[in-house]
Amino acid sequence: MTATTDTATAVRDWLARRRDIDIARSMRRLFHESGAKPSGWCSRHDKAVVMADAELAAFLKSVAAAGPDGWREEIDRVRLRQVKAARKRGRTPVGVGPPALSLAAIVDLLPIWRAWGRMLIDAGKVPAGR
Repeated sequence: MTATTDTATAVRDWLARRRDIDIARSMRRLFHESGAKPSGWCSRHDKAVVMADAELAAFLKSVAAAGPDGWREEIDRVRLRQVKAARKRGRTPVGVGPPALSLAAIVDLLPIWRAWGRMLIDAGKVPAGR
């Protein structure tokens, strides 16, 4: 019976990790900005993926309410996380422009963002909006 339990646990953990990676991909597109698209805009599919997580949705609504500065702060948080990870591996981040946002850094930040979203929900302070 232990093998079944271990397998079920492993599959459950893998599915949760897979879900977080899908969310991170959508978050990366949400954070991406270009001349044609500011941060905070994404496809309906990406929005549905992110907003299906109630705690994350609450957090992102607060970021959206803060406007461009809120988006910039979270993008900077992701970049700082990926720079720290690179240094921990003994690498020095180099390049001409900013590197693409790391999925690993976004996945690492999901628990923090969810906790902030949970606090907003518990306090009844979730901003209205998209």
